[in-house]
Amino acid sequence: MRQISIFLFLLLATTLCSQEKKGYSIDLKINGLRDSTIYLAYHLGDKQYLKDTIILDHEGRAGIRGEE
Repeated sequence: MRQISIFLFLLLATTLCSQEKKGYSIDLKINGLRDSTIYLAYHLGDKQYLKDTIILDHEGRAGIRGEE
């Protein structure tokens, strides 16, 4: 009975530890830049693509979160 309990505990622990949280969270503060818009873009070949937009508040702070 004790071996079964230990086995179930280890199985549960490894299952819970192996679950990864997906997504991202980025918080930033830019000194000297307030009430502004920042564009996140990337280049592919000779073209530029807009990915996201960040709006800074009156203290220069912003944050973005996503599930990708």
